[in-house]
Amino acid sequence: MFFHDRQFLFLSGFILLISQFVYAAPFGVHASVLHVESEARTAKSKALEAIQENAKQDEQLGEHGEKLEEHTATLKAHDGTLEEHAITLGNHAATLTNHGEKLDSINTRIGSLENTVAELREEIQKIKNIKKLPPTIQTFTAGKGTYVLPLDPTPLYIRVRMVGGGGGGGGSGTVNREGGTGSHGNDSVFGSSLLIAGKGYGAPSMRWGGPPGDGGNATALGSAAIGTFFSGGMGAPGTSPGSSSATGGQGGSTALGGGGSGGIPGAQGKAGIANTGTGGGGAGMYPSVGCGGNGGGAGGYIDALIHSPKNSYPYVVGSGGAGGSAGADGFAGGAGGSGYIEVTEYYQ
Repeated sequence: MFFHDRQFLFLSGFILLISQFVYAAPFGVHASVLHVESEARTAKSKALEAIQENAKQDEQLGEHGEKLEEHTATLKAHDGTLEEHAITLGNHAATLTNHGEKLDSINTRIGSLENTVAELREEIQKIKNIKKLPPTIQTFTAGKGTYVLPLDPTPLYIRVRMVGGGGGGGGSGTVNREGGTGSHGNDSVFGSSLLIAGKGYGAPSMRWGGPPGDGGNATALGSAAIGTFFSGGMGAPGTSPGSSSATGGQGGSTALGGGGSGGIPGAQGKAGIANTGTGGGGAGMYPSVGCGGNGGGAGGYIDALIHSPKNSYPYVVGSGGAGGSAGADGFAGGAGGSGYIEVTEYYQ
């Protein structure tokens, strides 16, 4: 704008100089001067218009500058806001990363739990299948060997019922010439010394009302077994000399049966029933001649439970004792019943 003002002053001075020259010059030059003056006025008018146009442009430029400054301030404010948003987004990104790590850990745990649940379902299904199975039984009636637990499926617990071998009944004979003593039975054993059903004792020699055979004791050793234990029954005595009927005494009984009956006059004693562990009956005798033989004792009885059983157990089935031999003019006693072991396997 200052440059345009200088142009205007220069033109104004130039015109004033020309005017003075005109008044001083001859008339012939006057026309030319007037022409120049006219062109000067025109130039002055155009210069004024240019100055006014430039002033407007300067004003517009000032307004644009102010708007530019406002936009610059706005952009700076936006830049600050963007920086804040960038920091916030960074914090959110870190938080999301932390949550992602936790989620991965949770997913890992969930996978482990799913595997555990699947295994539990398989075990539950196995148990359900086992519950459909009825109990199974293994019986042992003589000798010795090894009990083997079923493995597929495996029982949850087993029940062992067993009895020792019974003692033999005493023989009969005339006075002072009594019959022989019955032999003792033998112990039944399960698991070495875990369960022992004791033997029944044979009837002693009969001499004027001697004692009958004692019953065997039943014992359980170790904490692996629980249950019920009974001693075997004692044999009954034979009749004394001079009685009207010289009969033998009955053998002792067990939970599995009664003992062998005593012999009637003039007959031998009855044997105990096999695999019951009962005592043999004493021999009978003729009346007024001699004494009847005493009955043999019964073996001990066990009914036990074994939880979480082992894969195998050794066993021995006790044999029954032989009956006493016949004395003079007498008869033999009955043999004791053999022992027995029964294992019932339960799957539920």
